[in-house]
Amino acid sequence: MTVMAASSLTNIFTEIAEQFETANPEADVKVIFAGSGSLREQVLDGANFDVIATANQEVMDALIEAREVTDSQVFARNVLALVSPIDQQPPITNIEQLRETNLLIGVCMETVPCGVLTFDYLASARLIPNIVTKEQNVRSLLAKVLENELDAAFVYATDAQLHPDELISIPLLPNHLKATSYPIARSADADSSELSLKFLEFLATEKVLSLLTSYGFLLP
Repeated sequence: MTVMAASSLTNIFTEIAEQFETANPEADVKVIFAGSGSLREQVLDGANFDVIATANQEVMDALIEAREVTDSQVFARNVLALVSPIDQQPPITNIEQLRETNLLIGVCMETVPCGVLTFDYLASARLIPNIVTKEQNVRSLLAKVLENELDAAFVYATDAQLHPDELISIPLLPNHLKATSYPIARSADADSSELSLKFLEFLATEKVLSLLTSYGFLLP
């Protein structure tokens, strides 16, 4: 069974796939991770898959409209976070410091879910930081922060808590924050296996719901 999933789901879906295989010995799960927009294009270009999980509803709606998927349901939510290297000097402790033009700030592209959240937040908070890179997915952006190529970057809250010894989170203004939904769906292909339905059902089990919250995801 092939599962396509947004980059921000890399850690948790790797673990979920392993747990699913343990619970279903007949299953052999291959997980493909990429930015949600890239996943959408792969599907529209004819890629074979059984299940797809994206990082916002708009991408999934495009696949529903194209009749590529069925049984769409939201299984988790996520919010934006601003992270900085833990050894950043001078440290960034306040979102207002992003108004300083000497700071190197990274974001996701406007066309991907993390970028949509970021630019919506920046517009709402009336912030214009010194953006030096726009990445295609949140994992490549996170890597640049971990490598100290950036002073700070807008990622997901779930990414921010993956590296507590290397990153700090700078508080964001809550009245400007919005959550993004993570929908999952089965391929509309008639040959899509019964395992895909079992996988969707598995995501609703208490074990997986607890796992989602442990990774920092919000439940729908």
